Amino acid sequence: MRIILSDGSGRGALAISDLRAKLLQRLQHRWHHNHAESLPADTVLASRVAAWVDPEATTERVAWQRQLFNQQELDTQQQQQQQQQQQQLGKTEEETAEEEAAEKEQAQAHTDSGRGTQHLPFNGHLFALVRTLPSPALGSNSPISDNQKCSACPAAGRAGSAQRAPACSRVAPRYGLAEMRSMPPTARRVTLLALQLILELSDREARKVKGGAGESYEPISPPQLRGEADRRSSPRRCCAYCGRTSSQGAALRRCAGCGALTGVRYCSQACCRNHWARTGHRQQCEQAKRQLCKQRQQQQQQQQQQQHE
Repeated sequence: MRIILSDGSGRGALAISDLRAKLLQRLQHRWHHNHAESLPADTVLASRVAAWVDPEATTERVAWQRQLFNQQELDTQQQQQQQQQQQQLGKTEEETAEEEAAEKEQAQAHTDSGRGTQHLPFNGHLFALVRTLPSPALGSNSPISDNQKCSACPAAGRAGSAQRAPACSRVAPRYGLAEMRSMPPTARRVTLLALQLILELSDREARKVKGGAGESYEPISPPQLRGEADRRSSPRRCCAYCGRTSSQGAALRRCAGCGALTGVRYCSQACCRNHWARTGHRQQCEQAKRQLCKQRQQQQQQQQQQQHE
């Protein structure tokens, strides 16, 4: 069964099986690039992914993941049984459509009760898709305590604009963060990243359908979100924690540990401390230093070999 994701706003339709495959490919691509010998160009996002992703999955994470997957299979089987029963009873198509519409309204009212954010109809499918990702993608053994909030959420609250916290501010209005409150911090942050990648993939598919071969590829996202790709491609122009740019009056300074190698910069000492404490950037600095030492050792060995020859 293929579930088609579309919000009715012209963003394009994408099968959930294709979306899951592309999402896994993007996450694996960023993970391998982050642990390669040469640092990736997207150093800001790669440093966050390095802090979020843990290759060793715990038994608790695997059990939680299997439980969700089994629950989805049970729901699918129940739906199939209901359809078979309806066919056997010989109900008309109009009665079936009315019952399905009533069930959708009840489910939507139950989902939105007590929440300030109104969810889209396919919101549950997206979170189910993210939760079925393998454990290395969701992460485990997080060094951050469970009662500590995601670093992107307070940054979005302080900034109040899409330019300073693109990931959180782009995902939160469309999907809401209420579904993530029961998740561990590592899974919550990686889910936020995965939803951001889903939006990027859906935008790309919509541009292919809308633009075609002869038309130009114009971004479908709102104007205030169009500078997101530019900021990610040039990490030297924005703060790695709050996202403030030099054009907004921020005096950006390099990270004392790896700024010369990765290009990570901060607008204040507070952002530097928060980024080091909440996203595990210290590990990224140590990794960058080790890579730099390896490169220097290799260069010295090559020079010695050339001298002997």
